[in-house]
Order: sequence, then structure tokens, then C-alpha cells
Amino acid sequence: MTPALQAFLTLGQSRHGQFCLEASGLSLAECRTIRSVVTNNYMDSPDYQQSRRPSPFLQGYHEPGENSEGWVLVEFWGREIPPYVAYLTERLPQALAEREALGL
Repeated sequence: MTPALQAFLTLGQSRHGQFCLEASGLSLAECRTIRSVVTNNYMDSPDYQQSRRPSPFLQGYHEPGENSEGWVLVEFWGREIPPYVAYLTERLPQALAEREALGL
């Protein structure tokens, strides 16, 4: 896991007063992997099952460009956030490897 992706897993509080996870300096693959895990709405998937109680919401997202870095903000509108953060800690490296294996 890259340092930027590890930084993503730091719990904070958004301007809306909600718990959130935020990261900047992410690669394109890291941005897209986080987005795909957080927004996975396939009901039988572990990603969806884990997100039901904490209700993560992709509040902000910017892919890196020529003059900008990758940035993601995930807010939580539900409960049981620490177990979801623990799930992301384990899931993101696996999801990143899966995307790389597929050439995404």
C-alpha cells in the first residue's frame, strides 16, 4: 500500500460534521480503486454488505491530471464506521491488485 493510500485510511470530520476519510496525492489507480469499492452497489458483494451500516458516500473525487493530484473524500452518514475502516484497510490493496491484473 502506498503512503498516500495509507493516509486515506485516517478518520476525520468533514465540513458537514460527518465522519470522513480523505486523501490527496493518490495515483489514478488508487482513486479509481477507492471509488469502485465505496460505490459498489452489487448487493451480493462484500463491499456492499460492509457498507450498509456506515453508509459511505463519495462526497469528493478528483483524478490526477497534468497539474493536479488525485483526491478523494468519503463521508459516512451511518453507524459502525470503525469496522468499515478496518474492512477498507484490508480490501483496498486486494482491489488495487485485482484492477492491475485486469489492466485497469
